[in-house]
Amino acid sequence: MQRQTIFQAFSLTEMLAVISIIGILSVITIPSMQRLVVQAKVSDMLNAATTVKTQVAQSIASTEDVTDSGALIPDTDSDPSLRLGGNVASYSVSNNGVITLTGTTEVRNIIITLTPTYDITLGIISWNCAVTDASFNSLVPSNCQL
Repeated sequence: MQRQTIFQAFSLTEMLAVISIIGILSVITIPSMQRLVVQAKVSDMLNAATTVKTQVAQSIASTEDVTDSGALIPDTDSDPSLRLGGNVASYSVSNNGVITLTGTTEVRNIIITLTPTYDITLGIISWNCAVTDASFNSLVPSNCQL
């Protein structure tokens, strides 16, 4: 007596159903993943500004005033060779210490401002973060949203 081996495979309908499900899932997840990648790059952009924030904070701490705290800090407006790296295309520091970061095309040319405030009684420097366009709210941390 010989045994016959029966090969079973998926039917065409089953294969099409699986391919359709994979297609639907990819249509939903790919845009979400792309947004998450941009969010991570924006966070990297904010981290890159730490060195400039430290310079402004040192200036504020030495004078105990925000006025003219950014006057002597070099930026890409005064020296284009200065770079923060990452996704920061350029940055500027105003006389009152406000740092304006301009992102690269990878982060949709987002513009973020970091404004220092100094509490003279406590000696604490805090930073207010904001975007210039509310359409970027989904890309920045909640404390930067308009």
